Amino acid sequence: MVCSLHIDDILSATKFGDLIELSYPIGYSHLGVYDEDGHIIHLQ
Repeated sequence: MVCSLHIDDILSATKFGDLIELSYPIGYSHLGVYDEDGHIIHLQ
């Protein structure tokens, strides 16, 4: 599923263990796991 949301919308809809992809217009993207404390833990 592809969507474009503000960070507050993303965090209000996430649950522990959800994968989050942050994409940037220059083609770079970043994957992380939500930890339920408002943090996104970087995945390599």
